[in-house]
Amino acid sequence: MAKFKALPIAAAVATVLVAMSASAVEFHGYMRAGIGQNADGGGQVCYGNGGAYAHAVGRLGDECDMYAELTLGQEVFNRDGKTFGVVSTIAYGTHESGPGEGGVPQMGSQGNSWQAQGGESSSPWEGGRLSVREMYATAKGIIGDSTFWAGKRFGQRKDIHILDFFYLMNSGTGVGFDGLSAGPGKLSFQWNQANTGDGGPAFPDFDWSNAPGQNHPDMDQDVVNGGTNTWHRTNKLDVRYNLPVGSQNIDFVAIYGAPTLTDLQKDNGAFDEAGYLAQVEWTMPILGGFNKLSGTYATNGFADLRDAFWGLNYATWLGEGEGYGVINHGLVKFGKKVEMAYVLKYTNTDLDSNGWAESESYSAVARPMFKWNDVMSTALEVGYDNVDWNGTAICDGNLCGDRHQAREGGEDLFKVTLAQQWSPLQNGGFWARPQFRLFVSNYSGDRAVKEAETMFGAQVEAWW
Repeated sequence: MAKFKALPIAAAVATVLVAMSASAVEFHGYMRAGIGQNADGGGQVCYGNGGAYAHAVGRLGDECDMYAELTLGQEVFNRDGKTFGVVSTIAYGTHESGPGEGGVPQMGSQGNSWQAQGGESSSPWEGGRLSVREMYATAKGIIGDSTFWAGKRFGQRKDIHILDFFYLMNSGTGVGFDGLSAGPGKLSFQWNQANTGDGGPAFPDFDWSNAPGQNHPDMDQDVVNGGTNTWHRTNKLDVRYNLPVGSQNIDFVAIYGAPTLTDLQKDNGAFDEAGYLAQVEWTMPILGGFNKLSGTYATNGFADLRDAFWGLNYATWLGEGEGYGVINHGLVKFGKKVEMAYVLKYTNTDLDSNGWAESESYSAVARPMFKWNDVMSTALEVGYDNVDWNGTAICDGNLCGDRHQAREGGEDLFKVTLAQQWSPLQNGGFWARPQFRLFVSNYSGDRAVKEAETMFGAQVEAWW
């Protein structure tokens, strides 16, 4: 029988274990799921959804979908101060019906216990939405002390959790670096791209009779099938600087976006104006928590600051105009038992293209939470939102072209939600997750839907 030396074997095993620990996979994620009921019968009706239109009066008790993001990351190389890694995020969500005619919300769709991916219908059995939200690689130690990256990623998003609203999210495919030491602060930069392919108001003066992609008999069929000239390709340059000032921070953001057009698009009057977005945000500690105050000014494709992700895409179909907004939000603590998240938001948008006009909005939402013990709490979310329209065109609950009747005047919405909650409060307080909830909500105001004012249900939310 062969004899083995224990020391070399032990050394080899130790080397493998060290290598495995250095390249361990990191697993992060987010999820929410729940059930809801209309007190007047039928399914739960939601007055907002996450993302572009957000929850203007707060998200607590106003989420009809199931949604999850699963993130896997791994460091694949680490030597001599240089590291390389990869990150991926896959997201899944059930279909939501979204706003209906005249902006009336619709109930969420729920199917059976098996929901496949695929399909564009809102049928609860036909499938869900599956997306590769992120897929990028990172490298440290090749550009100073920054993290270099390339691929598709979220990109230093800024959000208000209680609204599920991202007020700065210039996400997408690109390349750049984060956190490069420059003077007293940190510099970040990215170059990414976006496409706009709306065949209506995207080209307000476009002569479609000569445009490929419209099955014109004089056009080469390969070009027609590709439809390459019906899209805007927009390049965006994003520069950010974070300046620490004692216990506080000031973020400066500047984004420039401009479409790059084909000769055919230029000849047919496709929109070619550049857009700009500038934002300054001041973050400071307050009452055991934090407060963030930001001001944003934007033009053209960045100008719609009321609903859309601020800086998500340079949407060239918006046309010419400007917008500005102010947000103040944060979290404060009152002793050991009470914490409160809050937001005050004001926006003003003036767009002059294809039926768009002025809108002014302001909203206030507060969610105080009382902790009964280490696992049980009660939350009360109160929200108010008002939008003043000035001839802005509306269709299907969304802003659209002048072929639809314009809406004028002010419209408001008021919500009160009471929720009983269970979560590991000693491990994060207000932010402790997973969190189980039983809730009841009541809506009133101009945008409240008759026989859809009171909802109740149960939900779980988690991140890790």
